[in-house]
Amino acid sequence: MKFTKYLLILLTVLCSSCASLDISSLFESPLREHVYQRESRFADDEILIINMSGFIYSGKSRSLFSAGTTPDGIKKMLVKAQANRDLKAVILRINSPGGEVTATDMIHHELLLFKKRTGIPVYAIILSMGASGGYYLATAADEIYAHPTSILGSIGVIVKLPQIEKLANKIGYEEVIIKSGKNKDMGNSLKKLPEDQRKIFQNMVDSMYQRFISVVLHNRPGITSREDLIKIADGRVYTPEESLKHKLIDKIDYLPELIRDIKKKHELGNVRVYTYAYGRGYNANIYSRLNELKAPQINLINIDMNSFFNTQAGFYYVWFP
Repeated sequence: MKFTKYLLILLTVLCSSCASLDISSLFESPLREHVYQRESRFADDEILIINMSGFIYSGKSRSLFSAGTTPDGIKKMLVKAQANRDLKAVILRINSPGGEVTATDMIHHELLLFKKRTGIPVYAIILSMGASGGYYLATAADEIYAHPTSILGSIGVIVKLPQIEKLANKIGYEEVIIKSGKNKDMGNSLKKLPEDQRKIFQNMVDSMYQRFISVVLHNRPGITSREDLIKIADGRVYTPEESLKHKLIDKIDYLPELIRDIKKKHELGNVRVYTYAYGRGYNANIYSRLNELKAPQINLINIDMNSFFNTQAGFYYVWFP
């Protein structure tokens, strides 16, 4: 019985690194507009809310059953938004613990390019969570709002290297590796990490961390000292009050108040507030989660072993409590 249990755990870990079952492409759906609120039948101006929720990863967002935030999905929304001549502002509605380093940086870059191309102001509001990569994305905005009970910060980088050597020894699993250099299988989950390889990984983490620091410094005008920022950027999460004190955000308030502030600041008339999502929406409002704008879901139609078991090695701007 124990052998079966250990074998199942090992197979799960190994499969998580090399395979995933994804049949979501069978249910591809066009990106549609969903109206949150309309102050008049003939709205003068429009505000787009882009939902950035869940794990940030480098997959594709093309179906009813996609989850999380991806460069592919956000890029499609920004291209569609760029063609809207009545668009006066964009709100990034963030509820994310972060995710992959590269995926996060790609989305951040696309947001900056969108602002440069269009001149349209971008605002961010953090709802429940805007940690690590979630906060990284928020720094692309001109102003950052935070819900009074949100959690944010966690500025830093983490690399995950699963270690299953002891488990493999218990069930008698062995693996033959033929490599061109001693570091070619660096981070192998079946071997204890040598100190020299640990230093290599640490140098990579430090480099990505310094990039995170530079992004915050460049995009948060109230923070002027790298030394002061590093003191608070030790990976911890903060309350909105603490974040405001450290100039990580601009204001503590709710989403309706942010919309009100945008209207006042940019002297907008009757506004139409909308979002983009896959599938057909129903009873949508500004607090609806992204997946509430989709058709009814079958939870296991898209099985991603990497996300489900969270064991894939990699570099992350993410809060792992």
